[in-house]
Order: sequence, then structure tokens, then C-alpha cells
Amino acid sequence: MYEGLRSPNIYNPSTITELSAILQSHPDAIFWAGGTSLMRRKDSYPSSKSEEIIFLGQIDELRRFQRNDRLVEFGSMVTLDEILSVARTVIPEVLVRNIESIGGKILTRRITIGGAIKSRETMSSIPGTLSILDASCEVRTIKKKRLHSKWYPISYLFGKNAIQYGLISRIRIPIYERNVQEFKTAGSFVRERDSAVAISFVANQDQNVINDARFSFSIPTAPFVSLREIDNMMQTVRFPLDPKEAQTLVNMILESLSSEIKLSPVQAERIKGLLKEIVGNINIRILSTPMAEAK
Repeated sequence: MYEGLRSPNIYNPSTITELSAILQSHPDAIFWAGGTSLMRRKDSYPSSKSEEIIFLGQIDELRRFQRNDRLVEFGSMVTLDEILSVARTVIPEVLVRNIESIGGKILTRRITIGGAIKSRETMSSIPGTLSILDASCEVRTIKKKRLHSKWYPISYLFGKNAIQYGLISRIRIPIYERNVQEFKTAGSFVRERDSAVAISFVANQDQNVINDARFSFSIPTAPFVSLREIDNMMQTVRFPLDPKEAQTLVNMILESLSSEIKLSPVQAERIKGLLKEIVGNINIRILSTPMAEAK
């Protein structure tokens, strides 16, 4: 880099082999996918601190999509808009709603699934939703001058014991539908980073009982939170709930969540409101089933 010229070196590999060679020489290079994270950060691009950038857009392997009877698989450079275009009827509805909540096509045509999972800062609730869907990702890292790959559950990329990773290359999402799917969000993860929240919830309803409940709570300033304690709460109650019972359940969930993650007062109120909507929707669903009406 020339002295005084704030212009990084850009690499454009067209194969994984070329990418591996570049990473051996520049292990700390920054990956550029859709660019939505880098471009919104002050002094992020161009920057004297970002001397090496690897553009991933020309690697065909990272743009592939395939499916079978059990799962769908996306290359990490597939955009969120492309996911809706080719797999809307296949992927779980909760993920469709999550993607649609991010914004219009100007954003979803740029944001890649790999970038949505692990960008330099949290910009969406996609990781939390993928986690409760038991999605996994292939991570490629340089070891002893070779590019090695290994599959991990999405949750392994986050939290205190998160793995040290290189490049997310593929994402697998199981194809199976739970008959209860809810996605709720309030605020923008880009513009309201101190107050935005999102909740993803999936479960199976069997008459007035909720089974296999999975919650994920996301805020922009921390990794998503999924707690077995909260999931169990949904499975130990019998729906429908009267207003007092519903409020008690919401308060218990919020109390458990607040002990795990720091929420602003606005976030706490927003989560409480979204939880009330979810519980209310479950009540309506239970009451609308013939067996519930018969009782």
C-alpha cells in the first residue's frame, strides 16, 4: 500500500484453491461478501487498517443451491433474495418471515446467507432462527498450509465458547415443518441497535399441549439466546391460558431471559409485547381446533 493512500489490496479468487493460496499469505484478510456490514461502518472502507480484502463473489462453489428430501443446502454467497426465489416453498415459514422482516430487495439482494450468519457485528436475527431449526454450516480454516473443512451447528459459532472459524462456505437447513411457527420483531437491527429485538419460536401442537418448543431471542448488541429453561416453560403449561396465566408465563420467560442477557428498558418492554402476541396466537390456534372446541 502506498504511503498516504487509503486503498486496500483486493483479491478476487475464482476457486476455493485460489482462496486457500491467498489465505496462506494473508490469514488476517477480511472477507467481502455482500458488503452491507463493511460499508455501513465509519472508516471501514477504505481504511488504512484494512489492507487486505478478499472478494468472494467470483467463487462459483459458494453460490450453489441444492436440496434433497431431508434438507436444503446453500452456498454462503447465496443472497437472502435468492433464497426466497428458489426455496420459499421449501424452507420453514419462520425463516421466510425472518428474511422478509429485514427490508426490501435493495437489502436482501446484497445480504448473503453467510454474511447474515457471521458478519463483523450482529445485523440480523437470522442466526437465532437458523439455530432453532437445527441448521448447520461448513467452516473452512487454514491449517498447516491446507484448507480444512468441518460441519458445525450454527450455535457453535456464538457465545463464550464459540469456535474460532475461517470461512463459512455452506449452510444446511433440515426440511421438516413444525406446525407452530412464529417470528416477531420490533425495531431495526441497523438503525436502532440499542432497542431492536426479535423472537423466533417453533413447536409442535398436539391438542392443547405444546411439544418440542424452541425459542430464540435476538438483539443487535449480543449473540442470540436460546435457553432450555424457557423452552420447558412452554411445554409444562396447558393451553389455552386465561389473561392472568398468560401474563404469568410471559413474566417468567422475561425474568429468565433477563438473567442471561442485558436488555434495555425498551427492549424488555418490546419482548414482553411480542411474547404476549405469540402466546395469544397459540391460544387462538388451540381454541380453533375441533377437539379444543369439543372440550
